Amino acid sequence: MKELTSSPYRFVILGLILLAQGAFAINFMSAPPLFPIIMEDYGLARASASLMVSMPVLMMSLFSIPVGLLASHIGLKRTYALGAFLASAGTLTPLVPAFPVLLALRVSLGMGMITILSLSGAIIMAWFRAERFPLINTFTSAWQSLAFTLAFFLSVPLAQALGWQNALGVFGAVALLGAVAWLFLGKVRPSPRATTAMSLREMVTVARDRNALLLGLGLAGAFSFNTAMTSWLPTYFSEVRGMSQEQASRITALLPFIGIVGTFVGGALALRVGKHRPFLMVAGVAMLVTGVVNYLAGMPWLYLTVTLMGFFSWVYLPSAFTIPMELPGMTPEKLGVTMATALAIGNLANFFSPLMVGAITDATGSYAPGFVIISVMALSLTLAGYLLPETGSKAKETAPQEVLAPK
Repeated sequence: MKELTSSPYRFVILGLILLAQGAFAINFMSAPPLFPIIMEDYGLARASASLMVSMPVLMMSLFSIPVGLLASHIGLKRTYALGAFLASAGTLTPLVPAFPVLLALRVSLGMGMITILSLSGAIIMAWFRAERFPLINTFTSAWQSLAFTLAFFLSVPLAQALGWQNALGVFGAVALLGAVAWLFLGKVRPSPRATTAMSLREMVTVARDRNALLLGLGLAGAFSFNTAMTSWLPTYFSEVRGMSQEQASRITALLPFIGIVGTFVGGALALRVGKHRPFLMVAGVAMLVTGVVNYLAGMPWLYLTVTLMGFFSWVYLPSAFTIPMELPGMTPEKLGVTMATALAIGNLANFFSPLMVGAITDATGSYAPGFVIISVMALSLTLAGYLLPETGSKAKETAPQEVLAPK
């Protein structure tokens, strides 16, 4: 185990994972700032445009469990490579003749995203010591937040310079670079925590575990809130607040940009206090409050509410992704299924959130009802945090092992 987790090559593996995660993040969030242009070019309603966000997250939900099955048959490295190439489908955007084809590329992106997210943890478990998991999860979450921020800052200027289709094609090429890099440099070494390959029955048992379902419940509300807000705030600021597309994108970019700070603060505090559950519970309530206040706030208070919204939309992530990794008896195989289950539940709700906000706004002529509904949904994170077991270092000193272990 010491030899396995001390190899310098583990940093190459971490770099490849960061490249893949950053690439799919920038591809995923590059579309919302361009919604006004895309809607005008294709003559789309808001509900139709929101499918560019909803379809990837729907595929993340539907493809979660098949990823685990595929990895057990062809191996982690090949499955991860397949996911990385699927996530690079945006490279073909300049060749897209119609909106349905564009949606097909977004479907491929979603399949690639869930493959990378589900298997990254299992690969990290094989290369790093357990005490490094919270730090790595903090860093990877912050990296994704940075990629989201870059998407907001770069999408509109790049679209103005190259055209929106070519701009999305450039972002897709970054993901393609990551896929090729993994194909040649990626390695998956046997983990000291590894077990034999899981059967379908064993996978179903792990997927039905209470902790996996509770984590999925929490992610459902939190993901829905963050995705719907980042998807529609640029258009809301442009249509209702009278901002230019560039200004609207810059303000919305505060969500993932401040999320970088929130992620590091959440990770550092979790390590210091030795607990994870409080970060989930507080973040859910804070998202509800900031989501409602943001709709009512005027300038310059708008900057403050968006900043707080971004902070609490990310501060819980290091804890949420560390809890399942710290459960006693957890293996890379079980972790892949646990995370796939949680992400499937979270992204199924996530699929409906931008679609719901767009459809309600089309029907009522106001963004208020949709924004309020998704803000209330964030409370599921608070509920999950209350019901999940505490796995932090302070809890491990006194918690019964059988309470924490997956069934």
